[in-house]
Amino acid sequence: MAQQSEEMTPTRDLAALLARHHGAHPTKQLVVLLATGSFNPVHQMHIRQFEIARHWLNSHENVHVVAGYISPSHDKYLRMKLGAQAIAWTERVRMCELAVQDHFTQFPAEDGFTIFADKWEGMQSGFIDFPEVSANRRQFFASRFAAYNLITLFLCGTDLYVKCGLTYANFVVSVPRPGYTVRRKSTAQHNYTIPPGEGGPFERDSDVSSTAMRNTRDEAFLNSVTYPSVVQHLKAIGWAH
Repeated sequence: MAQQSEEMTPTRDLAALLARHHGAHPTKQLVVLLATGSFNPVHQMHIRQFEIARHWLNSHENVHVVAGYISPSHDKYLRMKLGAQAIAWTERVRMCELAVQDHFTQFPAEDGFTIFADKWEGMQSGFIDFPEVSANRRQFFASRFAAYNLITLFLCGTDLYVKCGLTYANFVVSVPRPGYTVRRKSTAQHNYTIPPGEGGPFERDSDVSSTAMRNTRDEAFLNSVTYPSVVQHLKAIGWAH
């Protein structure tokens, strides 16, 4: 596996956030959120899901979400899945970074919460499925920041949660998706399911999909579902019209 580095997984700013929030919330479990996926291309709900999870967890559980990491899938997996529609990993990483910048320009977080692009998954020699990615990242953050007893929660929609049987998985938080209902409360460790309507102001427009973006590629539609800097980047690489 590729060796870990600051360029691969940014942690300097995370260290500062942990020190800040450890002092402000000494009795709460500090949490990092991790979302994996194609992000082909990234849209507003990919970023908003972090806000939904953060809002609910901070309000309903004895935890405090410090930061998020977004991890685009490996090129080998995406080429197999989407063929000619696959956007190169380097471009998807850059668009995730642009989406985060645009989001927090519009919605700055008073407590410093932010989202980092994690490149570890995409820089491996081949495709690694999300359970292994999640386990690796959880171990990495726990060992790097052992003094804070930091935990990493895998962030996903209820569609993936239901389809992959994540009711039985530890360290998971799922956000609502249209058409999917979680009917059984999990007894697994740190397994959270956010009920529809309880995700705060960012829960709207949760039916946005990258598939619709790929099928349309129309600039006006893209501007309605993703961020301006992402649309400009898609145009620059000849993807949008």
